Amino acid sequence: MKGKIGYLIPEFPGQTHIFYGRKRQVIAELGIETDLVSTQLPPRAIASHLWAEEAQKNTVYLFPLAAKDFINSFLEVVKAGSAAWWQCLAVIAKARDTSLSQKVGLLALVFIAGKLAGLARTIGWSHIHVHSCANAASIAMFASLL
Repeated sequence: MKGKIGYLIPEFPGQTHIFYGRKRQVIAELGIETDLVSTQLPPRAIASHLWAEEAQKNTVYLFPLAAKDFINSFLEVVKAGSAAWWQCLAVIAKARDTSLSQKVGLLALVFIAGKLAGLARTIGWSHIHVHSCANAASIAMFASLL
């Protein structure tokens, strides 16, 4: 085994997600194990593939946070230290064309990132592969900073 990575896909499994399975198969052939992680469950209407139920069972969801997740995510953020907090806050402060409410939303993503950072450390991922340029990418960026 060459390694193990987190494979972060937003709202997985959705209608257009069939190619992720193929891509994971190629990655496995390279000797890299992948663990599925998603931002949240998709709406029922778009989780329509025959394999959707099995995929959901094999996916860790970052949101919604359970009570223990709130505590563990907060602890991950605290453990990261003040330099990491300031980096996260600086990214949020420098975000262009972003309203105050959107910046508050980014701040909330820092705590979701705490859950992802904790998973990465606990499971031992060498990398988190992200399939998005939206909130999932922001979560991965904040997890990296933490």
